Amino acid sequence: MYYSKGRIILASAVFVAVAGLGYAWQKNLLQGDVFDWGREPLIRTQPASEESLHVEYPTVYNVSDGTAMLYSAYGDDHRWRIKLALAQTATDYVKQGNIFDENKLPFKGGYAFPFVRNTRVDGATVFELYFSAVEDGEPTYSAIYRATSADGLHWDVPKKLMSDKALDPLVIKQNGREIILYTSTLDGENVIQSAELKADGSVGPVHTVFNPHSGLYTLGVVHVDNKPVLVVETEHNWEALCFNTSGDLISASQEPIFNFKETTEKAWDGLKYGMYFFEGAATPTLYYNGIEAHGAEQGGQIGVGSYDPDSLASRLNLAQCQ
Repeated sequence: MYYSKGRIILASAVFVAVAGLGYAWQKNLLQGDVFDWGREPLIRTQPASEESLHVEYPTVYNVSDGTAMLYSAYGDDHRWRIKLALAQTATDYVKQGNIFDENKLPFKGGYAFPFVRNTRVDGATVFELYFSAVEDGEPTYSAIYRATSADGLHWDVPKKLMSDKALDPLVIKQNGREIILYTSTLDGENVIQSAELKADGSVGPVHTVFNPHSGLYTLGVVHVDNKPVLVVETEHNWEALCFNTSGDLISASQEPIFNFKETTEKAWDGLKYGMYFFEGAATPTLYYNGIEAHGAEQGGQIGVGSYDPDSLASRLNLAQCQ
């Protein structure tokens, strides 16, 4: 995706290589007392491969033998794919390759932005994967697909869940309901959309729950006082949102939990985006994307750091949150 005037422009699949560079706009994240970043990438690009340009958007979860990560990769053939990595240690993941037999996929375009959750079906634990896909004949992401797995490693052929220009989906429980959230555009404006996931596997009506009238991109979720707090990457910062009694997203803090600052310093993660709070870890862990600068056409990689729940909570005001 390319960015213009602080808004998401949904580009063709050929040009999706720069997806997720974020809205930092030649700025660097101002480190505070909430986050502590990794010094080196955890998942790196790999020359002359399907992962040569970007590896981004991790989702991390526990499996029977340890910890697994799904991530998006963009390489020499200019197509996004979702791949698997398994943890040997907290800072050492081994790549396992593609998660799907691509000859069996119901679409030929790229697919990215994985989100995995555990659920119970007929008394058994089931892993569910949600992701964005470019369907045949569409110029950009046009649908969310869902796949299931018994072990979190081997995935069934995905099925279409819903049609929309949907990016970065995630699923949470809110007021006793399971809902899917994602970023999109509506009448040229950035929005966060929401829909209920029903027990029969269908999706309820789509509602716009946040319209900031400015640029936004990636989403993350972290629970504070048992309430879901949505972390949203905007043009200038990371903001915290929560649900009010009407089911809309409102500000959960008077100030952003991250601000960007001007810098000429270059680092592999000069820009940080694509946040994923791994709440199943033994200690509070944050996976994220890093790239050198806005406009860089390659080099997005995945890092891992930590966050301080108490410091994060001290910056929030959850009085109106459900």
